[in-house]
Amino acid sequence: MKKVVCFLILIKMLVIQAHASDLAIKTISAKDLYKNYLNNSSYQIIDNRPKEKFLAGHIKGAINLTYLSEGSPENVLNQKILTEINKKKKIIFYCTGYDRAYNASKIAITEWKIPQDRIIWFKGGMVEWIQAGYP
Repeated sequence: MKKVVCFLILIKMLVIQAHASDLAIKTISAKDLYKNYLNNSSYQIIDNRPKEKFLAGHIKGAINLTYLSEGSPENVLNQKILTEINKKKKIIFYCTGYDRAYNASKIAITEWKIPQDRIIWFKGGMVEWIQAGYP
């Protein structure tokens, strides 16, 4: 019986691992964003932080569409808004540098069916941006 339970746990872990590896969201650094994407009209930069943080300072050209986590009443970003962004543009999500931008990237791909090759996660967020000394 123990062998069966261990086997089932192993199978479940492998399935979870396989699913996680399918969602390899492209990430970029502050340097990449500044040099290659900042003034590029093929990209839409989305700041997922709450409005107060956006107003206190944000990356030039970014729009503020708050997304905290799935189901949060504070979310502004939703499927309708995201699908209205020019389908030729790639979307760069960022936040302070924690998990909001990852959550937005993940739901955009998995639930809202935005093609994975259109989604980019600036993982370091505003913390990395400020530390790098960018405007």
